[in-house]
Amino acid sequence: MSNIPLPGCTCEPLINYLKALAILRLVNGQADASARACWRDGVFVLHSDLDESGLERFFFIDYEPTPIIVPWSGNDFFAIARLPQTAIFKKTPSGSKVISAFLNTTSERLEKYRETIRVAGECLEKAGIRRKEEMKGRAKSLFLSQLRSSVCAESVAWIDAAAVIREEKPTFSLLLGSLKSSYD
Repeated sequence: MSNIPLPGCTCEPLINYLKALAILRLVNGQADASARACWRDGVFVLHSDLDESGLERFFFIDYEPTPIIVPWSGNDFFAIARLPQTAIFKKTPSGSKVISAFLNTTSERLEKYRETIRVAGECLEKAGIRRKEEMKGRAKSLFLSQLRSSVCAESVAWIDAAAVIREEKPTFSLLLGSLKSSYD
């Protein structure tokens, strides 16, 4: 087993700590089920069958991003280009252009992401939601229920972490970006 120190993954600030946990989760789930880790002198050290070049290969070539989407927040999902198209971006794309780019890629690594985005579009249609302004109350709950029952297990885990689906209106986690508590 290799011991790979990752100096960009420190105990503080919190984002570096969370980055370290994400690396362990991804390596353990997709590349080496026996991977473990520890903190040594405030630096995250990955214990894995992968060596440094194997870890680089994993993230550059083999890694499959977890299909985390947020179609219930903002206008991005209502402005995506659903038909395949070639796009060259003059600057780093954001919002709906990123979602469109994922949807239109042919990369095998992004298949779960593409499928999750497609399913989200279908669920929006089934829930009768065509604009952001319609994404509230019961319609939002219906959409989230439909989405949760239609996406892959990784996306279900994300939805379960982000939202509590209730009949009248869903509640969202303050830790995951909700601007105000919907428990009030």
